[in-house]
Amino acid sequence: MFLLSYFMKNILFIGILSAIAITSCSKKEYASFTHQGFDGWKAFNGIVIKKIEHSTEIMIASKIKNPTSAGTTHGAYLIIPKTIAEPFGGGTVLVSFNAKSGDINGSDAIWVTYSTNEVGNSGWRKFKLSKNLTKYSFEYTVLPFEIGGEDYIGFNSDINGGGKTAIIDKVEIQRIN
Repeated sequence: MFLLSYFMKNILFIGILSAIAITSCSKKEYASFTHQGFDGWKAFNGIVIKKIEHSTEIMIASKIKNPTSAGTTHGAYLIIPKTIAEPFGGGTVLVSFNAKSGDINGSDAIWVTYSTNEVGNSGWRKFKLSKNLTKYSFEYTVLPFEIGGEDYIGFNSDINGGGKTAIIDKVEIQRIN
């Protein structure tokens, strides 16, 4: 009887552990994207991207008036690969980045958007910049995807098209629920 009881308790325990492991593996809160450095940045026509020497920072300048926040965005942007973007669908992401006003013709603000290129975007979110590199963040609820694909995170340093500059460093996106 002891052996049967011991065996049954361990099977039940293993069954509970298996269920917990399956549940935690099916959650998508661990999906994340981190980018730092010049490689991988793309730009819409009218946006200048420049690598800051001996640094992971980049400088952007915008000469596009009233840029769109949809698709790849009318800004400097990073592509979030499909394999990383799809787990963001149906959840809330935390978008974080380090930025400051540019040293020459510095902007007093930066506009950032999360674009799914399929089921909507966050719209441009405005952040007041200082002369010191500062971490900024915002949350965005990504709608469930219909087909899925790449997402984009876009940055614009001057939505009035005056060519003002901003410096960007580390960009992180993490699903938080």
